[in-house]
Amino acid sequence: MRLCVGSSKGIIILDPDRGSAPLMVHAEPAPVWCLAANRQDSQLIYAGSNECVAMGNARGMRTLARSSDGGKSWEDITPRGTADEDTWTIAASPVSPNQLFVGTSRGRILRSDDGGRTFAECTALRAERARAKWEPGCGGRTPRVRSIAFDPRSPSTFYVAIERGGILRSRDEGVSFEALSAAVHADVHSVAVSPYDSRLLFAATGNGFYRSDNSGASWRRVLLDCTRSYTVPILALSEPAGVILTAAALGPPQTWAGPGGARARIFRSVDHGRTFTPVPLTLVEDPMPAMVMEIVQSPSCPQEIFAITNRGFALRSRDRGATFTQVAASLPPAFSLVVLA
Repeated sequence: MRLCVGSSKGIIILDPDRGSAPLMVHAEPAPVWCLAANRQDSQLIYAGSNECVAMGNARGMRTLARSSDGGKSWEDITPRGTADEDTWTIAASPVSPNQLFVGTSRGRILRSDDGGRTFAECTALRAERARAKWEPGCGGRTPRVRSIAFDPRSPSTFYVAIERGGILRSRDEGVSFEALSAAVHADVHSVAVSPYDSRLLFAATGNGFYRSDNSGASWRRVLLDCTRSYTVPILALSEPAGVILTAAALGPPQTWAGPGGARARIFRSVDHGRTFTPVPLTLVEDPMPAMVMEIVQSPSCPQEIFAITNRGFALRSRDRGATFTQVAASLPPAFSLVVLA
């Protein structure tokens, strides 16, 4: 088993069973904010970049790349006409091998039906009436598309998390969109759907974790603990039923550089997101100075869970997220990962 990690310095390949030293460091594409693997071929990976991790790179940098050999080599597939846009999320269809959706910094979604060779905009999102209510994003720009999550029971349906814009749903692979209840906090960083009940949705926001049991018609804020409310990642485990993982910091990213860092913790639910408890950590300071940016489940070993942090260390759980231990450290700031078979 190997991990492909997206970092501020490029792609890093790790083997969690062979120590913390990287097997490979690939400077191109650099930097990498988001990753997605093809659901039928884990060696086919997509990587996206944005200005928040560009570390001074010139604009005109490529923002989307593809690897067909598990991250060993990469080719630029940045869509034409997007030189001034950043990639904030990538979602590979769970059923259509060549279908790909890319969320950008200008509140757009681009769709490819040929594995990233060509792209077309999902123009209905630009025309969505709820767009007029979106709050200005970074620098007064249109809010970013931060997350796209497919309904596992109905793959033509997916949910879109808009940072400062709430959550929208498409039931027809991006041909049309509808805004969901505004009861969820508008600063949404990720959205997830329960693998067991499509009515159960989860949202990680800048003001806490939210749960909906009616497909987003209404939302309820779920308390993680008394102090942490800035949530970023969500993982709804494929098994066992009802296990949800998230992570929360004391405050937003601008506070993470302070003496105590993010003061983050991982939280676990075993009742479909109704209640959460902190997850014990070993070989890691608890609470963590780093923020957990992504949590993923191994597709071949469901009991194995991995997490990556913005201060360059990786975590592993062998018990479906009940406990975590550190498996790599001293990496560049890391933001995303995929598990390679």
